Amino acid sequence: MLPCSGRFTEALAATGVSRLCVDDYFMGDGGLGRRTERLGIRRIYEVQGLESWYDPQAYRTVLEQLRRHFTEEQILVSQAGFLP
Repeated sequence: MLPCSGRFTEALAATGVSRLCVDDYFMGDGGLGRRTERLGIRRIYEVQGLESWYDPQAYRTVLEQLRRHFTEEQILVSQAGFLP
């Protein structure tokens, strides 16, 4: 979930979830972010003052937060997270 705080990852850990998939607008839209750009998502982030979260590297912030509560084996990124 972007944007998110450390509280989100704490709450997620409290649910007992055993596997996570981290994806974003750039890795996960099938067009390297072009599809999301055409939808105007960047503007939504700008209006909210959250433009730093609309960045190809923003997911790394979430990964850091998740690593405080989950093992590397539990956290999968983009396509790897959707495999059986």
